[in-house]
Amino acid sequence: MPKVRRSFVTDKANPAPANASETTAVGESETTLGSLRRAGNYLTLSAAEATGKLFNFAAFTHLGRTLGPEQYGLLEFTLAVMAFFTLSADMGLSVWGAREVAKNPRAAQRLVGEVVWLRAALSLASAAIVFLGIQWLPKPQAVRYLLYLYGASLLLSPLLVQWYFQGREEMHWVAAASVVRNGVFAALVLAWVRAETPLWRVGWIECAAVAAAGLLCATVAKRRFGVSLFGVLPRGSAAWRRLTEAMPIGLAELTWASMWYLSTTMLGFWRADASLGWFGASHRVVMALHTFVWLYFYNLLPAISRAAASSGVLPVLLTDSLRVTAWGSLSVVLLVGLPAHFVLPLAFGSGFAGGGWMLAALTWMIPVTMLSGHYRYLLIASGLQKWLLASTTAGALAGAAGGLLLIPRWGASGAVVCLLGGAVVDFACAYGFVQRRLTRIPFLPAVRRPFAALAISALAYGLAADRLSVPAAMAISAVIYVGLAFLAERELLGRCRTAARPQRES
Repeated sequence: MPKVRRSFVTDKANPAPANASETTAVGESETTLGSLRRAGNYLTLSAAEATGKLFNFAAFTHLGRTLGPEQYGLLEFTLAVMAFFTLSADMGLSVWGAREVAKNPRAAQRLVGEVVWLRAALSLASAAIVFLGIQWLPKPQAVRYLLYLYGASLLLSPLLVQWYFQGREEMHWVAAASVVRNGVFAALVLAWVRAETPLWRVGWIECAAVAAAGLLCATVAKRRFGVSLFGVLPRGSAAWRRLTEAMPIGLAELTWASMWYLSTTMLGFWRADASLGWFGASHRVVMALHTFVWLYFYNLLPAISRAAASSGVLPVLLTDSLRVTAWGSLSVVLLVGLPAHFVLPLAFGSGFAGGGWMLAALTWMIPVTMLSGHYRYLLIASGLQKWLLASTTAGALAGAAGGLLLIPRWGASGAVVCLLGGAVVDFACAYGFVQRRLTRIPFLPAVRRPFAALAISALAYGLAADRLSVPAAMAISAVIYVGLAFLAERELLGRCRTAARPQRES
């Protein structure tokens, strides 16, 4: 395990307290306030993310019901293609900018101006590529119009400066911008999209949503923080230096997007039938669920980072986390995957009934990514980001190679296999890197009991579904699964209860 060096630097401008007890009191006070602020920020972001997902769920289920599987599939194809251009228009500058603002708040005006102008240039280049590429795209005119409008929305994206609020730890403004964007999109979709609505109208709605969020960001930045978005022009050499510093982050994000979105993109090029819509709807449900995987590790990363310096603490932390998350992630397979033939048409309409098996298969992405996340984030915490990039790249390449081979032959079935296969390759690589370069933390002991409970509960669901309604069968299987979890993890629950009890003062 890598060793952590502690350095103690005396700040002449802020001399140390006069005695040790005062030093301890000040340190504890600052730590407590920081922890409380981070906890509040996390809760704010979580609430905003949940609200945004509800807005999106309402909007896209309405789109699925009104457009039908084929038209909806073309919309998901467009969004998958635009995911790559959206990330290219940012190229890691948002993450880099948030980090730099946090390190040097006094230089915020200069940093905001440089990042916004750089993102404007990248957005213009990305939009130009979209506009030129549409000419050779073998798709209906409605899809081309839709891509034109989504390309135009890229030109508004530099106004989205949530990264600046993040760097200032003003997470309520990050949350507000997210809620405004998703809320405006959902409201306009529900009010303006009907069965006879042309597909490209969704593009106008996206432009309006981005403009609303951008206007909020620009107004808050100016009036609340006194920062003008386009106030400072970057110099040539400085701009290039900023871009090269941010580019590795952007490339890692593009690699991640390739693993998740390339299957939809490749399927859309070869197929434009109902199966594209079924796959797109299933993929959207899984991506919404995956948000909570990301939120879990967003919250866990500080604890992993602290434990990475201790060979005794780290295995206990990750083993316990693997046990808990195995139960939680496999419950998604039980409650969403098994009744997928009921869930998907219930959400998106009867035209999506044929895609239930796709959702059932893709729900396995949640346990795979939840387990792999422990090893991926341990690589980050240990300063081994290059191996994380290698792992994600391997998963993306495996998915791409499989897509070229399988999707032309098997269609949506091949896309399902490629997406799952890429995630498994990413998991295997991240697991191997941790075992060989850091420490041995196996995952199989943590998943044996949850897998056994899933098998028993799935059997109970199958027996109950033959005699009762699907919701009743789901309730029965859920009760059995939760009961088995409490029986199997009594020791872990006991330790959690003990740790939660307030310590009695001696």
